[in-house]
Amino acid sequence: MLRLGEVARRRVGSAAFLLGLSTLPVVAACTTNHDALARQPPAGGSGGTGGSAGFGTGGFGNTGNEAQGGRVNPDDEPLGDDVLTVVNGVVDAAAVRLCFARLDEEGNAELVGSPLSELAYAGHVVLTELPELSFDEDVIQPWVIAGDLARIEDLDCADAVDVAREAERIVEPEPEPEPEPEPGTGGAGGAEGGVGGAPAAGDAGEASGADVAARAAAKGEKPALRARALPALPAGTVAIGRSILMVLSGCLGGAAYDGSGVSSVCGDDYAPDAPTVQPVVVKLSRELRFDKVALQGVHAALAIGSADLRVEGGNGSTALVFASSLRFGEIAPRPADTRFSPAELGLADARFGLQAIGAGAAVLHEAPWPSVLEASGLPELAAGRTYTAVLLGPAPRLFQGGWWNAPAFALVDNDPTRQ
Repeated sequence: MLRLGEVARRRVGSAAFLLGLSTLPVVAACTTNHDALARQPPAGGSGGTGGSAGFGTGGFGNTGNEAQGGRVNPDDEPLGDDVLTVVNGVVDAAAVRLCFARLDEEGNAELVGSPLSELAYAGHVVLTELPELSFDEDVIQPWVIAGDLARIEDLDCADAVDVAREAERIVEPEPEPEPEPEPGTGGAGGAEGGVGGAPAAGDAGEASGADVAARAAAKGEKPALRARALPALPAGTVAIGRSILMVLSGCLGGAAYDGSGVSSVCGDDYAPDAPTVQPVVVKLSRELRFDKVALQGVHAALAIGSADLRVEGGNGSTALVFASSLRFGEIAPRPADTRFSPAELGLADARFGLQAIGAGAAVLHEAPWPSVLEASGLPELAAGRTYTAVLLGPAPRLFQGGWWNAPAFALVDNDPTRQ
C-alpha cells in the first residue's frame, strides 16, 4: 500500500499550457479498451442501457447470456482488491514523477499531495489508495512531471507543477520585434491595423506555440522540467473490485523535442506543441492455475503497428504465442492464458524471453527474461500467479542516442496485493 506525504492543495486551471500546449480533453481522450474495463452487469442480465464512453459504467463486455444472443463476459471473475498499477511508458523521458488532482464539475483541477517517487522507464508502481482522494467518489486526474527531477525533490505537487511550467517558460525565445508599419498603413486613420498602428483585433503579434517551439528547437534548448496533465479517471474506475492497469504512453513534447521521423517516436499526430502522451487503461485478469504462469499482453507503443507477443528461446525451440494481433490500446487474451508452465516458458534459461512480432513475422522487439524482470522490478515469474507483458516505446530499429527511449517490455503482476 502506497501512502503519500503531507497533502497540499491548490487549484490549477486545466486549460492553458506553455508553448501552446493545452491539457488533453478530460476523460474521453484516454486510449482505453472499454470492453475490457467497464463495470459489468451480472452475468445473464440484459447488459447496460446503451453503454457509455466513460470508464466504470455501461454494458461493454457482457450483453446477456448466450441463449439470448449475447456474449459471455470474458472478465467474469471473482472480485478482489481495488488496485491501480501505473507503468511508465513515456517515450521522451528517462524517468517521471506522478502527481494527482481532483477535478470538480467544471473541470478545475485541485492538485493534492506530493509527487510519487521517481519512476524509471518501463518501471511501475502499485497504488491501493491516494491520500485525500477517493477511488470511489473522486474524478482523478494524473499529472506527469519529467526532466531534472531533483528540482522538485521537497515540493508538493502544486509547487512542483508551477516549477515545471516556469522551466518551460524560460526557454521560450523573446518574441521577435514587430516591423515598423509602412507609411499609410498605420497610425490614426490608417487603413490597416488598429488605432495608433496597434495590431488589429485577433492579431496580438505574439508568436504561436508552434513558432516558439520551432525556434527553441532550432537553438537546441530543452526545458529543465516538463509537466503535463492527462485525461482523468472518472469516479469509480478503480473501485470495482478489480486490478486496473494504466500505462503512460506517447510523448510529452516541448521545445527541442523534434526532428525528422518524429512520428516513428511519438506517433503520427505528434508535434512539439501537440504532445501525444496518453494513458492506456485496461482491466487485468486474475485467472490462474497453480502449476502454470498465466499471461496477458498489452500494446502501449503508439508508433508500432499490430503485434503478437510470444515467448521464444531460439535454437529451434517452439515459440509460445500468448497474445495475437494486438493493436495499440488493446489487452489480450481475456481471461489470461494459463497454458504454460515455468519450464515451458524457459524461466530458468537466459536464452528465453519475450518477443513482439509484426507483419511478415518481423521481430519488432525482443528481450531475455532477466532484463525484462530487472527493468520491471520483479524477482521472478512464479507458478500460480498471473502477469501482463506491456509493449512500450518507439518504432523498432530507430537510431538510438536521441531524446527518446528504446523499445521495451514492462511486466506487472496482475494481482499484486495477493500474498
